[in-house]
Amino acid sequence: MGAQAPIFILENIMGNIRLFRLISGEEIVGEEDGTVPGMAKRAIKNPCLIGLMPTPTGGATLNMQPLLLFSDTKEIKIKEDHILYDTGVDIKILNKYNEIFGSGIVIAQQTPTFTR
Repeated sequence: MGAQAPIFILENIMGNIRLFRLISGEEIVGEEDGTVPGMAKRAIKNPCLIGLMPTPTGGATLNMQPLLLFSDTKEIKIKEDHILYDTGVDIKILNKYNEIFGSGIVIAQQTPTFTR
């Protein structure tokens, strides 16, 4: 029996990074820290506001700004009723978030191919 090729699994090394759409229209990305005991609220660490910024060529670029820039706390609690949806994040958003709060390591956007 021949040797098997190694299997690489890409996991979210930053924790449970989620994208939240609020009833007010904002989109926030952050590390979900569970629910607040006894309350219908979600705790989110290091939240960032997401937006698109126009480029001079007519395109758009991803803009991400920490929500608690001038606060001594790094966690917010949002009422469940104020969240329209939450979902996993695209690799581009994860990389941008990692530049701000993580180690700065950027994950490749394509699955590598291996040849023997």
